[in-house]
Amino acid sequence: MGSGKVAAFKGPSEMHARVSAHDWASTPLGPVESWQPSLAVLVKTLLASALPHGAHLQVDSAPGQGATFIVEVPRGVDV
Repeated sequence: MGSGKVAAFKGPSEMHARVSAHDWASTPLGPVESWQPSLAVLVKTLLASALPHGAHLQVDSAPGQGATFIVEVPRGVDV
């Protein structure tokens, strides 16, 4: 999947389609196949929420250095 476009995040919502269609290989995160499993699980968890939550995901990562994930979810919203 050299294009970076993947089926890993397929689902029923518009956001699933947008995340699946995004060219991740052209971003600092790189292709989804190279993501740490924790990042893929986090994205899938956020996408699986049945309620709109307005969550924001920030990732700080460098090759060989690990990664830090920051997830902001507005108060009073169940994920």
